[in-house]
Amino acid sequence: MSEKLRELMASIHAYPDVTLVAVSKAVGPEKIERAYHCGIRHFGENRVQDALLKMAQCNLPIAWHFVGRLQTNKVRKVLDKFFLIHSLCGKQLAEEASRVAQAEGQVVSFLVQVDSSEEATKQGLSPDEVWPFMQYVSGLPGISVQGLMTIGPNTTDKALISKGFRQVRALYDELSKYPLPAVEMRYLSMGMSADYQLALAAGSNMVRIGTAVFAHL
Repeated sequence: MSEKLRELMASIHAYPDVTLVAVSKAVGPEKIERAYHCGIRHFGENRVQDALLKMAQCNLPIAWHFVGRLQTNKVRKVLDKFFLIHSLCGKQLAEEASRVAQAEGQVVSFLVQVDSSEEATKQGLSPDEVWPFMQYVSGLPGISVQGLMTIGPNTTDKALISKGFRQVRALYDELSKYPLPAVEMRYLSMGMSADYQLALAAGSNMVRIGTAVFAHL
């Protein structure tokens, strides 16, 4: 393990109970295996076909995460393949996942994606839409909501990035007070290579880091 990667992992694990998801979309199975042998167990992909190929090539007990936009016609392909799908933010996807999961006798675990930045390029629910959506999803069999995910705003303004992360953390804490069937605030997935330190300071317990991991293997 390189010193840079050692420092990165130490900075993350200085916070208790944080899960590092190494986003491996830009690398092949060889680097994934090297990262695994450095102690990383969770890996994230954003394209279904690429993910399925890497799963077949990496003969390791990896916890795979889907961190991209999931199309409804791909639900059956990913049903039992991912530890978490980070991008639930619409009724159509929730209904299709519920239908397929019921037919297969499975339960699909999701994070609900929140858009706190109001940027047109980002998908996700506004903070005000999250609670009604949670109530709706909690009534769908075969769906398990495990927490929230957000992507920080596209800016170098650290104060603005932190504000967005704190807003989602406050929402996460608020939702924790009102339990619903099949909904649990277990994971708060915030922070990527450029802003993970701000996310951790705001209370994230899951970070999605690609470049900062694989550039230093």
